[in-house]
Amino acid sequence: MPTDTASLHDTVPDTARVAPVIVDTINDLDFDGGAAHLRRALPRAQRLATLARRACERRIPVISPNDDFGRWRSSFDDVVDYCRGEDVCGRRFVARLVPEPDDDVVIKPKHSAFFATPLHMLLEHPGLRRLVVGGVSRDVCILFVTHDT
Repeated sequence: MPTDTASLHDTVPDTARVAPVIVDTINDLDFDGGAAHLRRALPRAQRLATLARRACERRIPVISPNDDFGRWRSSFDDVVDYCRGEDVCGRRFVARLVPEPDDDVVIKPKHSAFFATPLHMLLEHPGLRRLVVGGVSRDVCILFVTHDT
């Protein structure tokens, strides 16, 4: 995290016209069919990582809404560490998509990244015209995020 005021302001995307929103990519994939889901998701992870890298090159923070699996007493770093564990199904997927220090992580309690989160405040800067939303669960979390915008 930046330590002086000038660098704090450098990370706020007030002039960006686009905001990349990468949803629920820190996931252990610990569910029935998780291994099959992983095989389909790995190519998508690479495309999402490319999107994040390009945003970083343009100094545009990626917004990363993510579930914390109902572990409200843990930190997001704890969730990342757990999902990168050696015995975790989704670790190869997660390794490609860990948010950068300047990215905006939004912990969400349910499917929508807007319900009970500060996401709407992150999107209220004057230059923003477009969201680029990506992830792997189009039928649930991405659907709710795009519906609620």
